Amino acid sequence: MGRRKKTKPAPAPPTDRGRARRDAILEAAIEVVASKGAGAVTHRAVAAEAGVPLAATTYYFSSKAELLVEAFRHLTQDRMRAYDEALSILPERMSADVAAAAWANALAVNLRSEPARVLSEFEMHLEASRQPELRLIHEAWEAKAMTYFTAGMKAIGSSTPETDAALVLSVLTGLEIGEIASPTRHAERDLLAPLLRRLLHALVPTD
Repeated sequence: MGRRKKTKPAPAPPTDRGRARRDAILEAAIEVVASKGAGAVTHRAVAAEAGVPLAATTYYFSSKAELLVEAFRHLTQDRMRAYDEALSILPERMSADVAAAAWANALAVNLRSEPARVLSEFEMHLEASRQPELRLIHEAWEAKAMTYFTAGMKAIGSSTPETDAALVLSVLTGLEIGEIASPTRHAERDLLAPLLRRLLHALVPTD
């Protein structure tokens, strides 16, 4: 009889400290993406940004590709949770003006409070065109966003909520890119809310 093959023991579950360090490394990767682009993500660059030894990044992530994928997953999980929370409190009916104000405010808050994360998000979405694993995460994020905005357009009274949701999401994406590249002073008041009001009233005309 041959020797019995030894099975590799299952890895120990991560401790709170281990999870915190892993999250800190992922946040550092997001900062590197924001400041230098996805191509600049290396174990050494992320370790320097996080202020941890190089061995810490290689302990949690075996390759640059895995580090980038997990950073994207970490980033989009926050966004997807936000959509779930917004969906849970979405009213059955709301006016176009209320929706425009809420969506303009949400966009303005993201741009104002998390500019690096917003920029990293777009960098990673572009990188998803080159990496299948990133593409899967992007598709899950997009599906979640479409679920929320489709429900939102139903609440406004759209007769084609899914099509209108795609239009709204496209406009919001374009506005976000524009504001990253060239911020508008008082963007929420002077640009985002008026433009979204006009769009929503055009999509769902009232008598």
